[in-house]
Parts: sequence; structure tokens; C-alpha cells
Amino acid sequence: MLGSFLLTLALACLYFLGMAGLSLATSKRILAVLEGRQAEIYSATLAGILIISLVTWLPYLGLIAGLVVKATALGAAAVTLTGIAWHK
Repeated sequence: MLGSFLLTLALACLYFLGMAGLSLATSKRILAVLEGRQAEIYSATLAGILIISLVTWLPYLGLIAGLVVKATALGAAAVTLTGIAWHK
């Protein structure tokens, strides 16, 4: 019982940590193309969350995009926390 609760809590923490990093990376790329300058970290993260949320609200593509984003967020957080570097 306690083990499943801790596993669920760990996955939720990994998900939110990965979503923060993924939304920051997404928004920095998009804002760099649109404005040509770097945004602050908080506004860039908020913009990335809004962009990802808008994409996942699309009727059919949103479901697939949401699953891909969630898997990418969990994978990015897991790779970051374990210290495995895929590309140097």
C-alpha cells in the first residue's frame, strides 16, 4: 500500500519536473523565432505550458500529442535525475 503510494508520488513529481523542463525548452525555441530575444525563465515556462496545453486540446491530434508530451516529460526527468547523458 505504502509502496504504491510512493511510486505514484514519485511518478507525479517526475511528470511535473519534466513538464517544466519541456515547456521551458519549447517556449524558448518558439519565442526565439518570433522575437529574436531570450525571455525570462518564468515567462518562458508559462508560455510553454500554455502552448503545450493548446496543442493537447486539439480534437484528435491532441490525444496523441498529449501522450507523446507526457512520455517525453517523464523520460526527460528520469534521464536528468539519473545523470545519463544521451548527447554530449
